[in-house]
Amino acid sequence: MENELLTIKRETEKVLSLLDCEAKVLVRKRDEAVLVDIEMSSPGLLIGTEGEGLWSLQNILRLLVDKKLPETGRLLVLDINGYRQRWLDRIKHQVEKAISRVVHTQKEEKLPPMNAFERRFVHQFVNSVHGVKSESINEGFNRCVVIKPV
Repeated sequence: MENELLTIKRETEKVLSLLDCEAKVLVRKRDEAVLVDIEMSSPGLLIGTEGEGLWSLQNILRLLVDKKLPETGRLLVLDINGYRQRWLDRIKHQVEKAISRVVHTQKEEKLPPMNAFERRFVHQFVNSVHGVKSESINEGFNRCVVIKPV
């Protein structure tokens, strides 16, 4: 496992070097995932608009790591200066408010369109709350989650 984490750290550092970015990279295992935390002085360029750069960089790193370590098949989760965690906290807050309204009114509520990672996060969170359930609807860029009373 130590070799795996070291390989992931080195691949991340190589990509950052190619992008001419100075950063500190911390790689750790959590459950079945490998978390890659990048700390840098100017993260905006890598994070991009609404995290698009972060998600793209994560996909590139996943491809590189899968090529170097094909046998692991671990989920690689990238964060830059805590952006992902703040983003998940915002989604969680939005979902908590929606759940409260659904429980109070007993009427379903549709959340805005989300990517697959966001929808999965919402479904996992809603599953932990008694009295509500969730379902994904629509297709493509319009795919979203509906929270319903049980």
